[in-house]
Amino acid sequence: MPCFQRSCQLCSKKGHFATVCKSGRPTVNAVDSEVADVIKTKCISAASPSSLSKATVPIMINELHAEAVIDTGSSVSFINKTLGQNMNLKMRPHKQAISLASLSHISFVEGITYATINLDKHRYSNQPLLFVNNLCADVILGHDLLKSHKTLEFNFGGSRDSLKICVMEASVSPVSLFTNLSPNIKPIAIKSRRYTKIDEEFIRGEVSKLLKDGVIEPSNSP
Repeated sequence: MPCFQRSCQLCSKKGHFATVCKSGRPTVNAVDSEVADVIKTKCISAASPSSLSKATVPIMINELHAEAVIDTGSSVSFINKTLGQNMNLKMRPHKQAISLASLSHISFVEGITYATINLDKHRYSNQPLLFVNNLCADVILGHDLLKSHKTLEFNFGGSRDSLKICVMEASVSPVSLFTNLSPNIKPIAIKSRRYTKIDEEFIRGEVSKLLKDGVIEPSNSP
C-alpha cells in the first residue's frame, strides 16, 4: 500500500498518514525559568523610535523591563495598551480624550492602571498609567511623576551652555491692567499742556535735582 512508503507529518514515522496517527501531539520542550524570563522580558518591550533616544530611559514596571520617554510637555503618564495587556496589568475603566500637539489630533484613553515603576535608583509606587492605543513608546512619563523631583537634566551633547528654564516663573500669569475699568470704557486723548519758557526751565531744574539725588531714574518710554 502507498502508505507504507509515506512518513507521518506528526511523528515522522513511516507506514501511516497523519490523519490516523495515534501518537500524541508534539510537546514543547521545557525551558529553564531564567531563560524564559529573559525571553519574556525581551518580547514584552516595544521600545520607542530612535528620534526620541535622548529622552528615552530604561525602566521596570512591576519587575518587567520597558522603555519610557520622559515628556516634559505631558501632564500625565501613559502606557501602550498592548504592552500593558502583555504585562497582565489590571486595567480599570477610565474614559478621557487627549489633545496632542495639534488640536485636530485627539487620542482616547482606554483605561487606567496603577503600577510600581523603578527608574534609575528611584521607585514610584502606585503610579497611575493611562492606557492608550498605538503609543509612540512603551511608556510616557509626564509631570505627575516628574514633579516629585527638584530638577530634571537631559544630556544632549551640544556645544552651548546649559539651558535652564524656571517652570515656576514661566507659569506665573501676567498682571492684569486696569481691572477696575468696565469693558465698555473707551480711551480718551488729551493734548499735551503747553508751558511758558520760565515754567519749562523750572521743571527741567527740579527734574535734574531729583535725578541727581537718585529719587527718580531716566525713562526711555515712548
